[in-house]
Amino acid sequence: MATKDGKITLEKLARMVERGFSETKAEMLATRTDVHKFEQRIDALEKTTEYGLDGIAETLKSIREEMKTLDRSAEVHDLEVRVGRLERKVSLKK
Repeated sequence: MATKDGKITLEKLARMVERGFSETKAEMLATRTDVHKFEQRIDALEKTTEYGLDGIAETLKSIREEMKTLDRSAEVHDLEVRVGRLERKVSLKK
């Protein structure tokens, strides 16, 4: 690029600068594309996570309702056993 005396012409310098700007612009566009793809992946993961958490919340709600039913069943069974003991003590049931 340099002349025989080691100097660069103004035209060559302008082309070098333009090429540098063009390369920088291309790199910026590539980076923007990569960032956009990354944002799309994050959005997809966010939706998947939200959907999964909603499912977990529903399952937990269902389990809690079942636990309430089981607790009531255990209480009823406990009361039946206690009533049975009392009936045997007072000779109402043999």
